[in-house]
Amino acid sequence: MNRKIPGLGKFALPMVDVRDCAYAHYLATTSPNVKESQRIIINCTTLWLKDLANILKQNFPDYSVPMKQIPFFIIKLVSFFDSAVKFIMPYWNREIVLDNSKSIEIFGMIYRDIELTIVEGTQSMINCGLIIKK
Repeated sequence: MNRKIPGLGKFALPMVDVRDCAYAHYLATTSPNVKESQRIIINCTTLWLKDLANILKQNFPDYSVPMKQIPFFIIKLVSFFDSAVKFIMPYWNREIVLDNSKSIEIFGMIYRDIELTIVEGTQSMINCGLIIKK
């Protein structure tokens, strides 16, 4: 929303509200059902950047949200000069699917609505002056 990146790559991101993550950490330390060294994935859903941008555009229409897809060849070219872009290249056009069933079975997790999480988090960044209206 600050337009540091001019468009969207074709990437998908696993998402969870930080409050759900914190609650799961609490439950992991207090629940008798957790086995030592057991891995429990905390993930609400996976969103494509395009879907994330649509949520932001719909809820913050007065802010500049990049909506155009950056072509693969441009991302690939930038990856030769930017290590962060190089790091994410293997995830181009791949949906990351994580199985959160253990968190639901063991902890009884009921995840917060991810759209509401995005809106609340963005509003918090706006309130703190991290995102400026353009």
